Amino acid sequence: MNDKDVLRRAFAAFAALTMGLLSLLTTTAVAAQTIESFYADTSSYETPAFRITDLFPKPPPPCFLVNSHLVDLARSPIRITLLLNPITSCDVPGGRDVTVDRIVGLPSPLPAGRYVVEFGYMIDGEWVFRNSMSFTVDDGFDKCSRIPEANSLMIQANNQVADRLAAVAFNPALDSGLHEKLGKPISAYRLYAIGGLILDYFPLDDTQDVKRRIDAIKDELGVQDVSTNAFICFIPTIDPVDIVEFYNTGLGHYFMTEDKAEIASIESGGAGPGWRRTGERLTGIIANPCRYPAPNSTPLYRFYGTRGIGPNSHFFTADRAECGKVRADPGWTIEKVPFRVWAPVAGKCPPQSLAVHRLYNGRAAQNDSNHRYASRQSIVDAMIASGWTNEGVTLCIPQP
Repeated sequence: MNDKDVLRRAFAAFAALTMGLLSLLTTTAVAAQTIESFYADTSSYETPAFRITDLFPKPPPPCFLVNSHLVDLARSPIRITLLLNPITSCDVPGGRDVTVDRIVGLPSPLPAGRYVVEFGYMIDGEWVFRNSMSFTVDDGFDKCSRIPEANSLMIQANNQVADRLAAVAFNPALDSGLHEKLGKPISAYRLYAIGGLILDYFPLDDTQDVKRRIDAIKDELGVQDVSTNAFICFIPTIDPVDIVEFYNTGLGHYFMTEDKAEIASIESGGAGPGWRRTGERLTGIIANPCRYPAPNSTPLYRFYGTRGIGPNSHFFTADRAECGKVRADPGWTIEKVPFRVWAPVAGKCPPQSLAVHRLYNGRAAQNDSNHRYASRQSIVDAMIASGWTNEGVTLCIPQP
């Protein structure tokens, strides 16, 4: 990595934010009076955000547009006030009726807990309520990374401190206590051009949580600032995904994969005997963190039973907290993050997505756990009738 690459990563968060703001210009059909969490989950180190849609008839004169808002965190429920700005002509799009489709972020993170947020308008000095929702903020501990594709922290420190931290990242034995305080980085890159260093972490390590822990002891470590990495968003691509399902006649297990090389290997016997296509497949497009409108995309984490300990089976989850629990189980080993999906919010998938149920065979006691992932209700019903448990909708695949 050269200094140009380093600078590109350093400004990734700014680029992602800029792309996110520009992408608000593209919207879909507006549903009346809705407010929903933009994120499938929100932790106490993240700023909550909400997607608000509304179609509010407001006859002239005058006509209005909404181009700003106020947030009152001191209230309970938290109040978002959409500000109506008068316009001179009602002929502009949306001028006669107030049409809203926007992402509104709170000004700061919230402590862990349960909250209610409402939105409405201030009209002639009167508050006009439109809708509300409740949401949960968790403590953010022991979750998997939201961005395993770019799992690093940028540390600003003087050369002496930066050299020491980089050395410990490469050789934890130099100071195991310091390595633990740094969140157990796996490598480092010194930023001689701009000062400081980049610490790289295992793909499932939640660098937001690591940043929080380092921030608490910055003075002790001699660190001036810590920042997380993010995506660099340019023109978002639309990448199709075609997931093929297999069944093993000997094991009684199901397995799914989108990897063409893996599919070919299974069909040629590379995964052992007994594997056959079921004819079922899940298709759509890969969720892109730079594309709007959509809930924030989440990695699909793929685990495999640890050899000699866990089951001869795979497990998929788009839930960061569940991923953290599975990761801590010695019976499972992370294999990869094959692609990104949308995680359901309150058990529901967003519009224009395929809801995928996870069914469980209930054989953990026999170390023979297996899950099947199905979108068709007839399959879900048939599996339940045969004794499998429906664990509900666990992932959502965007549709073109």
